[in-house]
Amino acid sequence: MQKWGACWGAFFGLLLGWWGDDVWVLISVPAGAGLGFLLAQTLRGALRQEWQAMQASQAGQGAKAPQPQGQQETQPQAQPQSMPASTQPARQRLLAPTKLQQVQVEVQTAAQAVSPAEDPANWLAPAHAALHSQAPAVVPPAPAWLQALQNSISAWFTGGNAVVRLGFLLLFIGLAFLAKFAADAGLFPPALRMAGLAAVGVVFLGLGWRLRQRAMATASARSGRLAYAYTLQGAGVAVLYLTIFAAFRLYGLLDSTQAFALLLLVCAGAAALALLQNAAAMAFIGFAGGYAAPILLSTGSNAIGSLLAYYLLLNVGVVLLAYARAWRGLNLLGFFASFGVLYAWVAQHYQPSDYGLVQPYVLAYFALYVLAALFYALRHQLAAQQAVDATLVFGVPTVSMGLQFKLMQALPHGAAWAALAMALLYLALFLGLQPKAASGGQTGVAARWLRQSYAALALVLFTVALALGLDAPWTAAMWALEGLAVYWVGRRQGSAFARGMGLALQGLAAWVFVDAYIPAIDGALLHPRLWGLLVLALSAWGVCALLQRPQPALAQAPGFLERAVRGLEGIAAPPLFLLGALWWFTAGVLQLTYCVPQADFCQSWIGGKAQAHSLLLFFAISAWGLHHWARSTCAARLPMAALPLWLLLPAMLGFALYDMNKVDFFVQNLGWLAWPAALALYLHGLRGLDGSRQGLYRNRWALQHAGVVFLALLLLWQLAGGLVQTQNWRSSDWPGLLSLLAATALLAALLRRNYWAATFAAPEAGGAAWPWQPYGRVYLQAVAGSLALGLLLGVLALGWSAAGDTPPLPLNPYLPVFNPV
Repeated sequence: MQKWGACWGAFFGLLLGWWGDDVWVLISVPAGAGLGFLLAQTLRGALRQEWQAMQASQAGQGAKAPQPQGQQETQPQAQPQSMPASTQPARQRLLAPTKLQQVQVEVQTAAQAVSPAEDPANWLAPAHAALHSQAPAVVPPAPAWLQALQNSISAWFTGGNAVVRLGFLLLFIGLAFLAKFAADAGLFPPALRMAGLAAVGVVFLGLGWRLRQRAMATASARSGRLAYAYTLQGAGVAVLYLTIFAAFRLYGLLDSTQAFALLLLVCAGAAALALLQNAAAMAFIGFAGGYAAPILLSTGSNAIGSLLAYYLLLNVGVVLLAYARAWRGLNLLGFFASFGVLYAWVAQHYQPSDYGLVQPYVLAYFALYVLAALFYALRHQLAAQQAVDATLVFGVPTVSMGLQFKLMQALPHGAAWAALAMALLYLALFLGLQPKAASGGQTGVAARWLRQSYAALALVLFTVALALGLDAPWTAAMWALEGLAVYWVGRRQGSAFARGMGLALQGLAAWVFVDAYIPAIDGALLHPRLWGLLVLALSAWGVCALLQRPQPALAQAPGFLERAVRGLEGIAAPPLFLLGALWWFTAGVLQLTYCVPQADFCQSWIGGKAQAHSLLLFFAISAWGLHHWARSTCAARLPMAALPLWLLLPAMLGFALYDMNKVDFFVQNLGWLAWPAALALYLHGLRGLDGSRQGLYRNRWALQHAGVVFLALLLLWQLAGGLVQTQNWRSSDWPGLLSLLAATALLAALLRRNYWAATFAAPEAGGAAWPWQPYGRVYLQAVAGSLALGLLLGVLALGWSAAGDTPPLPLNPYLPVFNPV
């Protein structure tokens, strides 16, 4: 049935589209197919309900318990009491038991009186009973939006006088085609044609008003007659709209001022009649005819100004009715009709020269239907589930923004400015509804729902504006800041949606920046990529810090969205912390790589090769600062905060090896500042970790303490190498000798007697100072043992290969005991 309905709907839509241009064919065929499908679905559901009701009635009559056998013989079967046909409902008359049904009931009663034991031939009785006891097949429910649409269409076509409504719909379309056919064929004078159409509209209005008065005076069938009367009046209003528009557009009998005045008069009169009678059906039919009149009378011309002005007048009437009545169907009719026609025209005919003509009407439509959504939610004391019309609240900005993409494409960043203006408007609405949201009752609940919707719209539109108006680095930076702000607001308000959006914006900003990133920083301090990296880092760390705060308790069981967001929050802190560190270190490395070689103004005191030491100082300060911040705020729940400090030691070892090959002394080229600062900051952070009471750090940082000793050995070797280089001792035995002396001095410092004794002293006896007391065994066993073994091997190698050449000492050739080697 649905397929046939869609086919017939598409066929009638094609016939209707032939009267217009090609764009109306593209619109009318899918619209007709969809309407036919929905009508067929509605009819099928109604027939199914009727059939189920008939089956239920028959089953209820057949399931009545039979009287005992003796009573059946003496008492006649009670006959159902009949009621007058005039007062009996139609469905009950259709479902009343017929004579055949009564005979079936008597036969079933007689069969049930026979016991199964007395009738051994009735071996099929259990199967027959099981067959009739099966539950009816469960039909899967349709989607919510489709079911709601079906209910609306079913209520309009099946409630009251369905045939009358369908007939007037066909009559209106026929009158429109008749007017156009008469105009094309020249059958009657134009004034006579319009007078005839106007007379039809006035007759419909008069008949509708007369029938309404009779229905109000008669108690019987009052609702059906009222619906019929309202349908007549709505059809009359629609015909008047059609007449005025045809007289203006097709024949030129009215100029624009006269047509506007007459349309205003009809619109005001129709609104007054609808309000006076509280007739939503009349208003819907009248305005539907008003919106359909230009489409039915279309001549294919590209004159859009008069059509937009005409629709603007109708939309004003719709909004005024929305102020007085909660007629959602009328609001949706105006919204879809106005923006649908506007979209179709813009897609087919819009030129940049039409901007000044079209844009004011787009803004006016947008403002009117924003007001319609506000009136519907705040003025009629509706239930919380019905107060916010999501179709208008979210559909109006979505459709309007789509139009702005087309209208503003000729202007630089035009769509971005449009999105920003809409975001500011919804932000103002969000703030302006605060007093109403603080009040009680249904209005307060509706205002709170609207504020949440407007906040989400402002957020999305602001995000779109940033993406359209800025390049990729700035867009990513602004999205990251926006994500931080949204997450902070979501934490304060307990909104799972806002918190999820904040986290999603952080990930989206990172993806956009990486996708469009070009590693080219020209050294300027205000380069967008540098500041983009810094903003990304600070935003990620800000969200990470907010994640460490305890979550507020929920007043009720969390829903799916709340559970999903809380699960994401439970794992997001470490990745965000590391992501922020990655952005921060990337910004520092790129900036120092491009800026330090160009710093000619400070070559005299930092040297020409200070880039490595500048990076070392940056790494040390950043790692210490990150660890200190994380340890003071959230170390108990974020152990990964120590990772930058843990990686600082390998970095310093790498810089020490670099210095051994590139510079004479590690104190040159800003090394006099970088190395002491890096060592001091690292040891300070290491002591803070050892002082914590968490065993997580104490068992994992022994390797770091051992690495400090080997870093000191590398620095001593680099100092010895610088001495060899400046004294030109490379060809002598001094390099090996000085290396062994440095290792010996370091081993002697580790093996001093007081440190050895203090290492094994009990902590309560005083012990030794840090770092010997916690890690004395590491220093004495692992580190000192390794140094001693290395010294032994070094001495053997040097004694085997050295020639005793140690200038300027006059001890050549080799002399035992007296020669330094």
